[in-house]
Amino acid sequence: MKQPLAIVGSGLAGVRAAQTLRANGYGDRIILVGEEAQHPYERPALSKEALCGGAPPALCSTEDLNTLELDWRRGARAVSIDGGVLALDDGTSVATDGILLATGARARKVDLPGVSLPGVHTLRALDDAFALRDALSARSEIVVIGGGLIGCEVASTARKAGHAVTVVESGEELMERALGRMIGHWARVQLEQLGVVIHRSATVASIEGHARARGVRLSNGAYLPADVVVLSVGAQPCDELAQAAGAACMRGVVVDAAGRSSVPGIFAAGDVASWPLVEGGRRSLESFLNSQAQAAVAACAMIGRVNEQPQTALSWTEIAGRKIQLAGDLTGSGGMVIRGDETAASFSVFHVSNGRVAGVATVDAPREYATAKRLVESRIAVQADLLADPSTELRSLLSYKVN
Repeated sequence: MKQPLAIVGSGLAGVRAAQTLRANGYGDRIILVGEEAQHPYERPALSKEALCGGAPPALCSTEDLNTLELDWRRGARAVSIDGGVLALDDGTSVATDGILLATGARARKVDLPGVSLPGVHTLRALDDAFALRDALSARSEIVVIGGGLIGCEVASTARKAGHAVTVVESGEELMERALGRMIGHWARVQLEQLGVVIHRSATVASIEGHARARGVRLSNGAYLPADVVVLSVGAQPCDELAQAAGAACMRGVVVDAAGRSSVPGIFAAGDVASWPLVEGGRRSLESFLNSQAQAAVAACAMIGRVNEQPQTALSWTEIAGRKIQLAGDLTGSGGMVIRGDETAASFSVFHVSNGRVAGVATVDAPREYATAKRLVESRIAVQADLLADPSTELRSLLSYKVN
């Protein structure tokens, strides 16, 4: 007897996988297990619209979701996988013909005095966003610990809403791991001009307070008063279910370029998956665009339509009202090429390594990004002077590939 397919996780990767299965003609039962009871929503909005009183956009309409005819287990948690049998926390279990793990990632925990005090927030889910929004008064003092993408997005949103914001970053520059030092520096200047106070190369000794958090003490002794503390120091893939099932995990479920784990019948996509990269290596990409792509590939593999697709890291962020779009790697060996003027309305920064475009970040340049992304994905050989010259049509550089 044919068994259903199960998807664990009702976020972007889970919903996209279900849509892909139906679009490819899979007509049998699909079980969707989701710990969150809300209608599936877009998580990038949590650090933006959701903090300003709005609601994040839905991933799809209720009508479209209904057409998928899912056996949706709202507010349920998967607790084990054993030989293709998926067990839930309500005591039920179901035999399956395949399980896709789309469990995402949680905020990384840190061992820090005072981290459990009321008033300390993280931001990974809708309930987190609402709790943080409700904690903000008319003129709150906010300390954001961690100057990565989410931390800087929260700082930007909160400052534009009139709050006093301080960011504490342990590295030499903001968002350096994601954006590279050059764009990280540019983003820091934008935030500082917005009025955000930034402490770089700074570490936190403790979060202080009695009944609730009232401030942050730095290792150098400096004290930063705070009504609200936002802890944003990275994410940890939710791969415990895969580990318990015997699947190889290394900062995420280790999968091949079709989303297949080391355990037959178990697949993974999205933030929980450690996916192979086009340039070599693998990692969890924590990206809306990559989660969409991975979910579609893995869903097809579940029904025997294998199309291996190593990934190029793709993401975007909005800092101080400026949209930054990213593709590929902006760190590592090689050099940086600026196309345009950093003080202009739009510009681009390319990372060139071994004579090819390894990564790009564009600022308010969506059309240029579309072509620049192709340069990255196609492993294009380039001349740096042509790349830097705004009069050079980027499309003209798409002719040659590195063998």
